[in-house]
Amino acid sequence: TVLNYSYKTGSEVQTGKQVIANTAFDDFGNVTDRKISSYFGATATLIDFRHEKLIKYDAQRRVTTSVSYSYADATEVVGVLLDITETRNLAFDAATGIATSVQQVTYADSAMSSILGVKVITNSGIDSKGNVANISVVNYKAASINGTTGVITPSGDLYKETIVNSNPDNWGNIGLQTIVTKNWGTTDYTVFAGARKIQNNSFDAYGRMMTSTVTSYSDETWAAASIMDRQDIIVDSVAGYNSFGNVLKEV
Repeated sequence: TVLNYSYKTGSEVQTGKQVIANTAFDDFGNVTDRKISSYFGATATLIDFRHEKLIKYDAQRRVTTSVSYSYADATEVVGVLLDITETRNLAFDAATGIATSVQQVTYADSAMSSILGVKVITNSGIDSKGNVANISVVNYKAASINGTTGVITPSGDLYKETIVNSNPDNWGNIGLQTIVTKNWGTTDYTVFAGARKIQNNSFDAYGRMMTSTVTSYSDETWAAASIMDRQDIIVDSVAGYNSFGNVLKEV
């Protein structure tokens, strides 16, 4: 059992709890099958249940492949299956161990035959605390998976998001984020689809955004003349979120 605490407010606040059941291991003692139950704060409210299977590692004991089953509760019956995500970590940052090249395929069914989405994620600009400055997320329609090697080959280019994070606080919350989205053109992601700048001004003890300004632009110059609209978001400090992190009330 892992108990999570925050001292951001000056006093100890339990922000969550994870109950981890490791059910299988390889010859080197690495966990190959585990169940993770996540709870909100100090409550018994289950907010996430995952069963991670077929976990494999490299020589440095970094996870290279895994298949994560996400359920609405811990019964693991087919009726409460939310999705299944197969992940392959192809490269890692030497200093932090964070994956720098990731492939993900998400399925809607237990047979893993209906694909919801395919992503290729590239992380760079990783600092000593593990904060990632630059993220590229490329989305595809489909993918083929080699039954022997497990290699994922994406197909059907859709769009690419280029994310730049800056000004992280001591808890890893991002102060400023820019997101540029481009759709697939003829040979590359060249069709501009949107640009947003998110200025997060404050967070609560649980790392949830409390005040933020979201600005949309007509291009990626970030010039004042390109501003399309701006939204100031203030989340109610008392009734702002439910246990699952959904915003209930803004003021």
